[in-house]
Amino acid sequence: MVHISAIERLWTKKGIDGTPYAPKTLISILPAIESTYTAKPANEHVLLVDWNGEVLDPNHSEQSACAKAALDNANQRAKGFVQHTGTSK
Repeated sequence: MVHISAIERLWTKKGIDGTPYAPKTLISILPAIESTYTAKPANEHVLLVDWNGEVLDPNHSEQSACAKAALDNANQRAKGFVQHTGTSK
């Protein structure tokens, strides 16, 4: 399980030294998290935990939409980071 705050911080300038927050371990499991909330049935299950401590259920449309929105936002930030720096994830 991954807390949604980690996804919300991903590719923001909240790293320790002002660099983008992009832990390699989190980036490496992003495809599995995305699969959990997009594939029906999910190929893998890496669940997100919401701010209230509840697991976001991939089979609950509202909770799944919340997870997808956070993942989509993180992916958009990653694209912006690559465009501005010329580097890849």
